[in-house]
Amino acid sequence: MISPLESGKKYFVNFKVSRIDRFVYCAHDKMGALFSIVSYSLGNDSCNNVQGLLPNNFAHVYSNQIMTDTANWTTVTGSFIADSAYQYIIIGNHFDDNNTNTICLDSNMGAHYLIDNIYVSTDSVNGIKQSNMEQSVVVYPTVSSDIVFIQINIPSKANIKIYDLLGRLITTQTVLPFEQNRISIQEYDAGIYIVSVDIDNKIITKKIIITK
Repeated sequence: MISPLESGKKYFVNFKVSRIDRFVYCAHDKMGALFSIVSYSLGNDSCNNVQGLLPNNFAHVYSNQIMTDTANWTTVTGSFIADSAYQYIIIGNHFDDNNTNTICLDSNMGAHYLIDNIYVSTDSVNGIKQSNMEQSVVVYPTVSSDIVFIQINIPSKANIKIYDLLGRLITTQTVLPFEQNRISIQEYDAGIYIVSVDIDNKIITKKIIITK
């Protein structure tokens, strides 16, 4: 976090989740946000020690929906009252197998998810404004081999950037509001791409899948 949370204050949280279908089908629920006073980093030698400091089967905000969608973003949202000066947020599934519902072809398979648009604030109004702005950005079709259309349903120009999953910028352009802005994707490789829409310095992200 930019600064620690204040104990006793109510915080509003939301973030976006989208599943990546990597070779096998596997999905689960309980995607959530856990706030902590200790840092957790995958690959850190002290990772196991940190895990012991985190509560089991608990997240401050989480969803009971099994996240199966690979074409769209699903919003996880909620609120809580901070009881400590939390400085870190850890997003994922913080529940054990007995408390997690899954759809999976094999119990040994894992699930892969993209996370984006993380919002934490004491101001619920800005969160609503952000949600309304997200709904004003329409990208279709989300699965295509040749073109996608981007429509901005508010009176603001927008800068569009498309990235691949490695974070490499593929293309950028400016689109006009209330028009079906056509973007050619024929020259790009098949895969999952992130469409980043900058409207009035607010970033909205959408996901598209390019097929061949």
